[in-house]
Amino acid sequence: MYLEIFASIGLILLLIAFYHENTGKYDKKHREYNLLNLIGSLILGIYAIVIQSYIFITLEFIWVGISMYYLIINLPSYHKYNLQHNKKI
Repeated sequence: MYLEIFASIGLILLLIAFYHENTGKYDKKHREYNLLNLIGSLILGIYAIVIQSYIFITLEFIWVGISMYYLIINLPSYHKYNLQHNKKI
């Protein structure tokens, strides 16, 4: 039962992010959107490992990677570094 509650929290976080993206409150550059996706996917990825659902594991950890990518490229320090080194983002 606790495992299902744990997974439900991850699902709720993903659905909150999805809702806010579809209503225009967030887009892929919003830190909150990517944090919700990252934490929700990480929780569901752990759940997938426990239940040994390999397709689900793959999906969730790809989702984690994409969320981390957007969190990193949208950090102010990332933009500052690229501007200082004349790199295009």
